[in-house]
Amino acid sequence: MICPKCGFSQPDDIYCALCGVNIERYARKKRKQRYKTGILTVLLGIAILAIINHITSSPKNGPRDKPSEGRLSKNVAPISQKTSPGRETHPGKSPAQPQKDHSLENQRFGAEKTDFKSSVQEYKQEKQSGVDAEKGSVTASQWFEKGKELDDDSEAEIGYYQKAIELDAKFVPALYRLGAIYYRQANYELADKAFAGFLEHATDADREAYDIYVYYSIADVQRLSKRIEEQAAAEEGEKETPTEVEKETGEIADEETSEETSEETGEEANEEVMTIVRFSQVDGHILVPVVLNDSISARVLVDTGAGITILSRELAKALGLDEERGTSITLKTMAMDIQAQLARVQSIQVGGVGRHNFRVAVTDLPFGEKGRFDGILGMDFLNNYKIQIDNETQRIMLTPHIQ
Repeated sequence: MICPKCGFSQPDDIYCALCGVNIERYARKKRKQRYKTGILTVLLGIAILAIINHITSSPKNGPRDKPSEGRLSKNVAPISQKTSPGRETHPGKSPAQPQKDHSLENQRFGAEKTDFKSSVQEYKQEKQSGVDAEKGSVTASQWFEKGKELDDDSEAEIGYYQKAIELDAKFVPALYRLGAIYYRQANYELADKAFAGFLEHATDADREAYDIYVYYSIADVQRLSKRIEEQAAAEEGEKETPTEVEKETGEIADEETSEETSEETGEEANEEVMTIVRFSQVDGHILVPVVLNDSISARVLVDTGAGITILSRELAKALGLDEERGTSITLKTMAMDIQAQLARVQSIQVGGVGRHNFRVAVTDLPFGEKGRFDGILGMDFLNNYKIQIDNETQRIMLTPHIQ
């Protein structure tokens, strides 16, 4: 299907994957506009025909009879005085012909004019009511587009998405992009809230278009889904209020769970947690999205033949990395040997897994044609995970090795 607004071609969907517009609503709005434009054109045509008809049907005034050269007697009655119904007298002339009465024609034209004004007024009222009926959804889409145009994780972009959600709480594109911004800003509580709204209202097509696994692991998504179910049960009154004993038991269990989680959480996790990341292909190479220092997103090439993870110097400058002096290394490639400097990133995140205080190589190597990717994800990162690749669905699964 082709988006009626931006012309983007994609599979059948509710929202456009490029501009985010609700395709069905947008098409319905366009049809209404064409229908109303047609009505207004017909009304204007009727009015013009009525005016032309009135002008052509009006009697043309002929030359008036000149008065007689003889002197009018003071005793003669004025010209306008009628001697008999429909006739007038004039000195020295035969009785005047009866004049045409235009009162009925004027009444008819006045009625047509009134009908035209009423029709125009009705059209304006209908148009206003239609705008008021669709004002909410259109405005939410417009707020979303304003934020999408900024695309800079700024407070202004966040504000636009919040306004869109205020008008339409189920507007999943705004919920997804808002959650992504909060995640990159390490504001995980607000990211949870936005992504939970996304999971609650997103259709299968929405989940396909907006891949939440870029930011959250399967365990995180399951946790949010359980939270949504519990919230729905509480609102419906299905969830019973726990007794004091149950509360205390629950608090103890929560503390134990928290302690266990804190022990298991870290750079080297013992629990097997799989994360799924959607990848793209360029010339047979696999590209995955990564988040560096919880702030900058990039696309890197997965290369099991590279011993170290490599970033372009442009990306390193954007991250503000300080290259380690005196730690130059040689990167061996099939074409040539390349000199690079070592540096450290605060964090590198791939889906729901990541590393902290991670050493990378920085070089001027031109990555791909026209900068199609920003670096190489090497075995120093990939060695920690079991890798499964599903080419049919274009997803890569990373499972930490059990220690």
